[in-house]
Amino acid sequence: MSNKEQGFQKGKSFIKDNYMFPAYFSGKWSLERLVFQQPEVLFAKAYGVAEFQESTANDTMLYSETGNVFPLKSQRAFRFYRNYLYQFDRNYLAVWLNDEINKNVLFQEYIFDPLENKYTPKQEHLCNKDRYTALFKLNEIDTYFHSCKVVGPHKDFFINTTFTRLTKPAS
Repeated sequence: MSNKEQGFQKGKSFIKDNYMFPAYFSGKWSLERLVFQQPEVLFAKAYGVAEFQESTANDTMLYSETGNVFPLKSQRAFRFYRNYLYQFDRNYLAVWLNDEINKNVLFQEYIFDPLENKYTPKQEHLCNKDRYTALFKLNEIDTYFHSCKVVGPHKDFFINTTFTRLTKPAS
């Protein structure tokens, strides 16, 4: 059985030490994002690069992403960017907004499930009456998935992002 197949098996974690997460995420990743309006209506595709860098604070990483989003009903591409702080503590992850407008605002907290190789949210994030909930699925050492559901009076989206490693983490 290949390493790739082992990462997908329930109960077979490729994460040997739960506290290796900062090293797991470290480096540059390509991202491919699909945005759905309702579960099966594709609204847009996005492509870009994400990067996790060490922060001056222990067990905290700076996350940035940039790229282009292509709404299917438009002939134009739009640039996007986001910045977050990821704070790790054993099986716990806190994600903080880190943009000029929303600096140091807690976005969501997660708990790691080693049997499923995923981070699941402790609670929803509420923003202007819209509810955000997301999860991270770590499928192998060089690929992970992030899915986010946004539901409320202003938004109704399902966002699925595949991350593929571009640079190896520092040893």
